[in-house]
Amino acid sequence: MKRAAEDAPPEDACAETTEAAPEAKKAKLEAKPYTRPASASDDVLFILETMNPGGHRPRVVLKERFGDFVVREVTEVGHVTRVTNLDVPAGLLPLDDSAAGLPSDLKERAALGRAQLVSAGVAETAADELLASLNRSSGLPEGTEVVLTVAGGDDSKQKRTEVHGIVKRYFPKVTSVTVDGAIHARKPDQRAVHQLKKAAEWPKGTGPFVHFTLYKENLETAQALKSLAAKVGAQGTAFSIAGTKDKRAITCQRVSAFKVAPSRLSQLNASGFGRDAVVKLGDFTLEPEGLRLGMLGGNRFSIVLRDTPGDEASVAAAKRVLSAVGETGFVNYFGHQRFGSTAEPTFKVAVLLMRNEIKEAVSLLFRSKAEVVPEFQAAADSWSEAPENPQKAWQLCPHFCHIEKGCLQALMRDPKSYALAFDALPRNTRMLYFHALQAVVWNEMATVRIRLSRAILPGDLVLADAPAKRGSLPAVLVVTESDIAEGKYTLADVVLPLPGVDRELAFPGIPGVDREACAAILDKYSSGALLDGSAASVGVVNFKTLNLYGGYRSLVKRPGNLTWCFVKYDDNEQDLQQTEWSRAESRLLKPGEEGVHIAGCDELPQCHGQGDKTALQVSFTLPPSCYATMFLREIATVDVRSK
Repeated sequence: MKRAAEDAPPEDACAETTEAAPEAKKAKLEAKPYTRPASASDDVLFILETMNPGGHRPRVVLKERFGDFVVREVTEVGHVTRVTNLDVPAGLLPLDDSAAGLPSDLKERAALGRAQLVSAGVAETAADELLASLNRSSGLPEGTEVVLTVAGGDDSKQKRTEVHGIVKRYFPKVTSVTVDGAIHARKPDQRAVHQLKKAAEWPKGTGPFVHFTLYKENLETAQALKSLAAKVGAQGTAFSIAGTKDKRAITCQRVSAFKVAPSRLSQLNASGFGRDAVVKLGDFTLEPEGLRLGMLGGNRFSIVLRDTPGDEASVAAAKRVLSAVGETGFVNYFGHQRFGSTAEPTFKVAVLLMRNEIKEAVSLLFRSKAEVVPEFQAAADSWSEAPENPQKAWQLCPHFCHIEKGCLQALMRDPKSYALAFDALPRNTRMLYFHALQAVVWNEMATVRIRLSRAILPGDLVLADAPAKRGSLPAVLVVTESDIAEGKYTLADVVLPLPGVDRELAFPGIPGVDREACAAILDKYSSGALLDGSAASVGVVNFKTLNLYGGYRSLVKRPGNLTWCFVKYDDNEQDLQQTEWSRAESRLLKPGEEGVHIAGCDELPQCHGQGDKTALQVSFTLPPSCYATMFLREIATVDVRSK
């Protein structure tokens, strides 16, 4: 099945920092000073046009506080996701409640378990040995087995049952069995853990997937899921989502977990997830299927733009622009997030690979990583200065930079085999670079088309009403003069092709955005083979493996259910939006208590609150793969590159 060309790119694999090794510390001190440059400019990404070029666009402040940017996932059936209940419904799944009331920290729980084992008569030496087997630094090999000897030789079934119960309750990663009347306990190796999970008991006739709402503040989606998996002792692959959400924001989305008891998940509401981060889980259900990327209807945004001009004329002008954008829509560019957060956009890696300049591509990959993760700078410098000695760079590479470590490991096998280093990248990461290449070509074509006319033209493409077959391109129609005369379509119906290897991919019959024009743009990036159709690969780039199929993307998008109001305030530290979770009160707010929040104000007129400063609060819904920042640039002047 073809992957949708507009799927959200995977998040960066590097999401947490830990104490570096002494050698890495020393090298970092000697490394070049770290300065993070701005990301790629609008000119480089061809984000150049708006639908209302003469409109009022005041300079404003975006994301002064992460509570200024609220994103709620919209399900495929149109439900806007929010947390309404943190408790597990009674009788949902009476499974694995053995850990109720215990600390979520596994070390604390194990310490309590040791005391319980000793209290039950297990020899202290055996209990201590069990604790040591769980500690990686103990030097004991993985899977070390411990015999839990009961003092006094009591090997009755009742006593064994008691000890097995303690192990299950306090040591979730340990299995225990009775062999010839003795209790053997051990932490299985990873393969055994996988087999145990596959064989885990789950009520028959019950959906194996637990769906729940994930509410998070100031946390990457990938890091939130990684933390959830670690806290419940599950594989990271047990959790899946329909789409990633912003870090510096408050977000709500549905998550599915394979055979993870909701009671275990609910207990995490009392856990910490890092400084300034909040995570809450709720609204648990059981479903027969898990979530997959793209299984959403869109996102509902609620955004505060601070330092908006508050004089009467400016407010009136802003209202006119908002009304115009609500009617005409905005140019549906791929936003800066698509191209990474470094000075060199990610599509340049793809260009180098298409030119078969693989060493330069690997070098750019390392330099870009060092821009956003200073801890990687020493490793990047080491490889740049001595590429024939990748082992030193590997030793300096922080352990949490998994992708780069994999590349360096491949180079350690053969320092000159840069193709091996590229192949060592996860497939999703390789796809990211080439989807960025497709996106920048689409952006340039969109700019050309908007400059031709902000009205529909003969030769434009629109999607046909017929539903597309699964895994196939949707059917398109060519707009005719009679279609325009009849008012059959508007610019919001127009689509532009996303270049790919599909031979049936159609192009507009308009000079400047036709197939020849697209081929000329691709040639600038040494990527004309994408439209050739005769080659399955170029060098190390296999088109089908990387899902470089074509598609269609709307030229213009109208924001759904657009609303706005102006808010007066004094303090930049003041929260101007309230969501369902109140930090101040540590409780879940009732519906109606959330929304635009001004102390002492219960209603939401178009301008309310008190203070010398003005903010614009705007709410709207966008379909998947549309960027809120591209809507915002139609109504305000804001640097969206680092947002």
